[in-house]
Amino acid sequence: MERNACSSTNKDSRKNNRRIWFDWIQIIAAILVPIVIAVYTVVDNKSNESIANANRRSDLQIAEDQRLNEIQLGEQSRKEDRALNIDQQEENILLQYQTFLSRLIIEHGNYLQKSSEAKIVAQFMTLTALDQLNVNRKRILLRSLHHANLINFLKTEKSFNASIVNLDQADLSHIQFGLSSNRIDKLPMYRYIDWNYVWLPRTILVNASFRHTILDHTTFTESVMDSIDMGFATHTIHQSRTNFVGASLIKANMSNVRFRLTDFSFTNLLLSQMDNFECIECNFSHSILAKVNLNYSIISHTFYLSKDRLLFDYTNFSHALIHSASFKAINFTKSDWSNVQASQIGIYNSIFTNAIMDKSSLIKSTIQDSVFEDVNFYETDFSYAKFYNVTFINLNMYVVNMSFISCEYCFFINVNFEDMIWTHISLRYSKFRDCSIDTNELFENSIDIFESKLINGTNEYNLGKIDSFHRILYIIRIKTGNRIPIETHMNVYLTIFGQVNQTRETELKSNDYQLNRFQNGHINNFTYLFNNFGQIKSIMIRYYENTQKTKWFLDWIEVDIPIRDEFYKFTCFCWIEKSEVTNQYQIELKPSEIIQKNIFVTYEVTVYTGDARGVTVGAHVHLKIYGEYRNSDTYRLHESKTNSNSFQRNQKDIFHVNSLYLGKLNKIDVSLLDGLGSSSWFLLRIEIRDTRINNTYFEFDFQDNIRNRNGLHGEYPPSEILLSKYYIINDLTFFQISVITSDSLGSGTDANVYIIIFDSFKNTGKIPLKNSKTYKNPFEQGHRDEFHIELTEFDSPIKIKIGHDNSGFGTDWSLDRVEIERPSLNQKWIFPYGKKLTQLNEEKRIEIELYPETN
Repeated sequence: MERNACSSTNKDSRKNNRRIWFDWIQIIAAILVPIVIAVYTVVDNKSNESIANANRRSDLQIAEDQRLNEIQLGEQSRKEDRALNIDQQEENILLQYQTFLSRLIIEHGNYLQKSSEAKIVAQFMTLTALDQLNVNRKRILLRSLHHANLINFLKTEKSFNASIVNLDQADLSHIQFGLSSNRIDKLPMYRYIDWNYVWLPRTILVNASFRHTILDHTTFTESVMDSIDMGFATHTIHQSRTNFVGASLIKANMSNVRFRLTDFSFTNLLLSQMDNFECIECNFSHSILAKVNLNYSIISHTFYLSKDRLLFDYTNFSHALIHSASFKAINFTKSDWSNVQASQIGIYNSIFTNAIMDKSSLIKSTIQDSVFEDVNFYETDFSYAKFYNVTFINLNMYVVNMSFISCEYCFFINVNFEDMIWTHISLRYSKFRDCSIDTNELFENSIDIFESKLINGTNEYNLGKIDSFHRILYIIRIKTGNRIPIETHMNVYLTIFGQVNQTRETELKSNDYQLNRFQNGHINNFTYLFNNFGQIKSIMIRYYENTQKTKWFLDWIEVDIPIRDEFYKFTCFCWIEKSEVTNQYQIELKPSEIIQKNIFVTYEVTVYTGDARGVTVGAHVHLKIYGEYRNSDTYRLHESKTNSNSFQRNQKDIFHVNSLYLGKLNKIDVSLLDGLGSSSWFLLRIEIRDTRINNTYFEFDFQDNIRNRNGLHGEYPPSEILLSKYYIINDLTFFQISVITSDSLGSGTDANVYIIIFDSFKNTGKIPLKNSKTYKNPFEQGHRDEFHIELTEFDSPIKIKIGHDNSGFGTDWSLDRVEIERPSLNQKWIFPYGKKLTQLNEEKRIEIELYPETN
């Protein structure tokens, strides 16, 4: 019973516990429900308030934006109104000024310059108007002044050449005096804007433009012209003069300028662009040309051998770029050429005295008839340069690179050659006087010292003569075609066959640091020393099959022999095939082109002295020859080949004059110089024979006394020319051009075809092939179209360029060959091709350079 009682008690206890928990839950729920409701109410109110605030802020922002937009529109409208007002004011000012100017000119006319009161009024009104006008209206105002000759150079002024209106210190910045800078090419002269005789000294012309303008007799002395654009500005009057003395032309653009008689003395041209700049008889004394770009520029005296050289003394060229430029008859005394990059420049008849040329580079340059005296050389690079008749005096050649140079008729006086770099140099007809030089090193490093002499004190040593097998430098260039496969890794070998000997088979190891040689479309360069085996007759190119990639398409090979000034071109334009005889990949090529780059010619001069009394010549007879391509030096005629005593009565004397090839001779200059007493010479006539082409030039009969009175001389043109049958020079030479189109389907073209023909010295320019003598519609399948042209003074063709303009419907053209004939001499040249000129294949070529077949 007790057990049942305990069980009942436990059950009651559990029921009571459950009831208590349930009560607590009801109490908590009763408490939490209002709390949750309260929290929800608070959160909902906050959310509504936040949304309302956001809406209010958005409304306010929209209202503010609308207000600001209205303010901005109003301000813009007011600005436009102000701009219109200012524009109208400026227009009124310009109109009032032009009205004033018209009245002033009508009232005073040509006497305006004589009226000081009128000049003062014009000056005041002009400067006042300029200060109130924008750049466009300033240009109009200045144009009006220029047309009225009020700001122009006064040719009638005796005291000074000032203009009537003086614009001293006037701000003319940003004014476009010329054409738009978008015009980047040369235009016909009628398109240029004329500012001749304008007088603008001491004006401010920053960022102004004189592009495509004519500036004859203009003055910009001491003006501030920084960042000015003078591209393509030019002179049209031969004796025109322009003055920039003391002007600031920092960062100026003077590209493609053509000036004469212009003075840039004391001018600052720092960082200026002066590429393709041409200035004849211009002075740059004390000017700053640091960091300028003078590439392809020409600065020259009118007379090549003038002793009155142009002044470039104290000029600073430091860090300038002067590639492929030309300087003729310049005085560079105390100029600074430090760190100049000037490869392939030409320097002629110039003087460098006390100049600085530290770390400058004149690689592959040509220097002729010049003097270097007391010049500071240090790490200067003259490698591959050519010197002719150059004198070096009192120089230290420390670390100067003279490798591979050619030096003819050079004179070294008191020159220290220690620590100079001079491998593979050529020194022909040169002299060394009192020089610090190691003769063993000289012999070791020189490849040609023909007729050079070492003079120390009274001792003179002949350094030797070249023999027919002396080792000389050969520069070889090979062009791989743009064909598939794209490259070859084979070992290629070359053999050169000369007139008296041949080279051994030589593996072509590139010196241009290319890992893979003979890649698609690439040109590889090679340099070798071979024996001097005479003129090249042919070459053999061979490679051995050592990989799966054995096919090689060879375009051409060039062989340059600098010491002999010879250049050979061997054209191939084909795959190298395996020979059936040797079972090797090889081809033998003959030269399609041989160029004597600097041809030396012996001119035979025959002098006839007349049969008259008193013909004894106590003076020295000098001769200068003027040619089509260049002029000779002035030679003293002595050592007659026919008589021990020259220029005796009724005598014929023959002299030999060695010179660079002069071309067709135009005139001679005969003079009596350095004689003692009174000399008289009865000159009958002179004949000059060009031994290279066997032309004889008869000078007309002088039949007159040439007397030595202060070095009298005379210039005489030829009276007659007897021409060699191998080298005809007529006013016009007839050529027949035959263009053969391939006979394959679709080989014709509707494009416009042209041809350019080259001889050894010049080319014809583009000749349109339009009027065929054989077909009305030229260049069709299988056609042989003939064209007739007449060329003036043209030698034998050495190559041609032929192409088309890719116009019309059917432009692809399969050209078989071109034939050129000169019927008067029964000469014919054949230029084979046999491929398409098109932009659709992998070569994309519409112009091709072709060389004639060789027999």
